[in-house]
Amino acid sequence: MLIRWRGKETRGYASQGEQRLVAFLLVAALAVGIEAQWGHRPVMLLDDVVSELDERHRMVIFDFLKTHAFQVLLTDVEERPLYRDLSPLVPIRLRCHQGWAELASGGWDR
Repeated sequence: MLIRWRGKETRGYASQGEQRLVAFLLVAALAVGIEAQWGHRPVMLLDDVVSELDERHRMVIFDFLKTHAFQVLLTDVEERPLYRDLSPLVPIRLRCHQGWAELASGGWDR
């Protein structure tokens, strides 16, 4: 997908983090539109969406997710302390064990 702002391709001047945020905002707008038009709450799969964002822009995403009652599956390669304070979001932690993904017991505290 090509995104332009004021006649320029964002890929040419926007940072990776800005491009990720723009992509998220497009998905968020689509999800809100689906809910408004059809009354369905879509499931959102956000794969590594926050990895190149600063704290302020991560909060844009998390504030949106906390405000809307969508089911969200969000992946990240890092454990971030910020995730501990995202009520009503519920984190599920997976870890790799002998080549298999397993659910880590006890949530974030272990």
